[in-house]
Amino acid sequence: MDDQENLLVNNLKVYVDVLEVRRRDGTIIPCVIKWEDGRNYRVDKVLSVQRKATRKGGGCGIRYYVRVHGHETEMYLEETRWFVVRETH
Repeated sequence: MDDQENLLVNNLKVYVDVLEVRRRDGTIIPCVIKWEDGRNYRVDKVLSVQRKATRKGGGCGIRYYVRVHGHETEMYLEETRWFVVRETH
């Protein structure tokens, strides 16, 4: 990966604060995502959870496919930090 590709990948990967619930069985449920501009987004539903890598944003972890305000998106738990891949249009 050259420097330009690496810069693009780093700009797509956004570390976010997440309010989560950790159940006694070890299940982690994200509830609220605080975006980089300070806005909070409630996670309406967790649709699936699986260990997966993201080529678009670089990195891997546990992928949570979630619904937020009716929009389906991916968020990742990478060891102890959450990130979202910024959508490009």
